Amino acid sequence: MVNPEIWIDFHHTISSKCGACPGGDPGEICAGEPQEGVREAFELLSKLGAEIVIYTGYGTFIEDNPRAKEEIQSWLIEHDLDKFVSHIRADKPTWFLFIGDRGIGHINWKMTLEEVCRIYERDLGSMRDIDSD
Repeated sequence: MVNPEIWIDFHHTISSKCGACPGGDPGEICAGEPQEGVREAFELLSKLGAEIVIYTGYGTFIEDNPRAKEEIQSWLIEHDLDKFVSHIRADKPTWFLFIGDRGIGHINWKMTLEEVCRIYERDLGSMRDIDSD
C-alpha cells in the first residue's frame, strides 16, 4: 500500500498567522509561531505512515511559487519540523484529504487528529501500530 498523502495548509493550520493578518506585513509569507500541538500531530501522522505535504496558495494560487516554498522550508527548519515533511507545494492543487482552516474544520490539532484517525479507520480499515518505536 502506498502511504497516503495528507495535505496540510500552512497558514492558520501549521503557523499561527500569516502576513495578511491584522497588523501583519502582506509581503511576509511566514509569520507567527507553530500552532499548539503541531509537532505532536506531525509525529503521530509520521507514525501512521502518512506523507505530509504542506501547501500554500500564497501568491498565485495556480502556479508554483518558489519563494513561498523556500521561506516555508526555512521556517520549518527554524522550528525543527522539516523532518516530518515530504514536500511543499505552493500551487494549491486538488487533494484527497484536506486539513486546514477550510477543510476538516481545523480548530485545534487535538480535534483534527481525532478526525484524521476516524478517517484512517474508515477508509484504510485499521490503524497502523503507532506504539512501536
